[in-house]
Amino acid sequence: MKTSIIEELLPYVIQFNILNDKLNRQPMLNKPIFDEPSHTYINSIEGYLYTSVTTLVGKYKEKFDDNYWSLYNAGRRLLQIPDDEASKKKYAGKLLNEGLDFNNKTEYNLRQALKVVLQEKYNLLGAEQLAEKNRWKDTTKKATDVGTKVHKYKEDSLKEIGIDLSLFGLDVKVIDLVNDIDDLSKLQDGVYPELMVWNNQFKIAGISDKITIETIGNKRFVDIDDYKTYKKVDTTSYLNKATGEYKKMLHPIHHLQDSNYIHASLQLSMYGYFLECFGFTIRNIKFTHIIMDADKTKILGEQPYHCKYLKEECISILQHYAK
Repeated sequence: MKTSIIEELLPYVIQFNILNDKLNRQPMLNKPIFDEPSHTYINSIEGYLYTSVTTLVGKYKEKFDDNYWSLYNAGRRLLQIPDDEASKKKYAGKLLNEGLDFNNKTEYNLRQALKVVLQEKYNLLGAEQLAEKNRWKDTTKKATDVGTKVHKYKEDSLKEIGIDLSLFGLDVKVIDLVNDIDDLSKLQDGVYPELMVWNNQFKIAGISDKITIETIGNKRFVDIDDYKTYKKVDTTSYLNKATGEYKKMLHPIHHLQDSNYIHASLQLSMYGYFLECFGFTIRNIKFTHIIMDADKTKILGEQPYHCKYLKEECISILQHYAK
């Protein structure tokens, strides 16, 4: 496939940004530099790429078959079936009556069932499928833009206040940027918005929305929080009523359900594990669900979701990924 000029020039732009960062910061540190335009983490000394934590977790989710489901939704739209659960069940029933096997999802089988159900509208299926994919792209972009704005708002709010009032009723100093260390164990107590964490052994990096560090005695405790703008939080995954089984993550964490609650738990647990490698003790992990209005322009409320520290699962993922 032919690449665009932008795609060809992107590596050079990234390298220029890195070199510029190096020149403006001495000494050079064995840590990632984050190139925001390309959302890329690169080691500031050796120049190797890190995999982001979200990308790593995504490798252990069942791949979404956009061709199959865009075709499936295109058929529903051509039949003018509403998007509510009861109507979608009736649509699934129509396809089942025409021999569609939901345990053996193939595009060919779906097309055969749609050919019977749609009849004379079948010749419109290709155009409607393309329109459905474009709708998904627009929705994804809008969700990404909203998420970026919400994260910026929360980050700026913390910096503006200068203290965080949420830690057990205590006022804790908010610390802005940490660019001059490559040993996170040297971080002082406080609240860190947008803190980069990493593991050079596995070449994985990520940015946590909010890390709180508190030293009690000789223990350095860490609380992790993240802001999520999900349409809704799914604490359980899809249940296949025919088999009675929930959709699961892939090996080696196939005992976990494949839901966005688990995805967030794994992401934040990975941040926690990286901090534990720097000598911290993980005390609390949660994410905050930011509830938006229908137009995605106003925050209606916030709902915290506490997560289990999935340390063993994180180690399993890292070991499996390294092979």
